[in-house]
Amino acid sequence: MQDIAIHQALAARIEAVAPPTGYTLRRCYATPPDSIQAPCVVLMPGADTISYGASNRTTTLTINAVLYLTDQVDTARRYEQLLTWRAWMRDVVLGDTTLGSNLVAQASVDSTDIGNDNYGDQSYITITSLVSVAVLEMVNVSA
Repeated sequence: MQDIAIHQALAARIEAVAPPTGYTLRRCYATPPDSIQAPCVVLMPGADTISYGASNRTTTLTINAVLYLTDQVDTARRYEQLLTWRAWMRDVVLGDTTLGSNLVAQASVDSTDIGNDNYGDQSYITITSLVSVAVLEMVNVSA
């Protein structure tokens, strides 16, 4: 299993999902770039867990999908934007993501959070989806 392949597949899936009506997503980055243009999603690697079964291994990757938004001056518009995008981020990876011929990954959003972040000396409002990607691999354990 290659973590970068999971990140690239997840980025492609997010880019393929239509953004909320009236909004545009510029890009989804599989890895953090040097600079961004909002609105965009950046996939940040997190921890993983590994469990073993009879001739298989399940690895669950944690990926923080961070949506960067420019701040709105009008408070009502700001919250409308945040709530609309958060609903989209909650559902963006529903379904299966299949990678390669013998690797199947199931992606799901475990939680979302609204916050603030600086990226490249710019301030952004963020919506972070905690995405778990479970990958089942067949392994042959020998002594």
